[in-house]
Amino acid sequence: MSKIKIAVKKLLDLAIIGPSKTNDIGKLAIVLDELAWLSHRIQLNFDETEYPEPPRFDSSETYTYASKWIPNDNDDSESSYLAFIAAMDFSEIIDDFRVIEWRFNNTSESDALFHYQLGYQSHWGHHMRSLQKFIHNWYW
Repeated sequence: MSKIKIAVKKLLDLAIIGPSKTNDIGKLAIVLDELAWLSHRIQLNFDETEYPEPPRFDSSETYTYASKWIPNDNDDSESSYLAFIAAMDFSEIIDDFRVIEWRFNNTSESDALFHYQLGYQSHWGHHMRSLQKFIHNWYW
């Protein structure tokens, strides 16, 4: 099993299980760092096979998972807004990784890695960096 497939599974497992205590956010930070690092280690062998499109996942369910990880003290409107944005960022990441996991299980490793790297460069990487900044400011 590839390191990326394992890291994607780790993130999805953390997201779905939810935090059990405050310091679990540190585990999430480590997994996000690992996923970013791994995006720079990919050596692609292009797979030009036409695969079916992945299923659409329920974004409201994903937001529920994500929001469990984001502290929201509701102490002022700015911090509540920042918490909402962080939860949305994490929700986007979870959605993308559910699709990547689907690709690992239903297409090919090359196809999954291509979409992993493309997503890092064009979508989930932006959300991840924003979430990492929020976590860093809140946790440390």
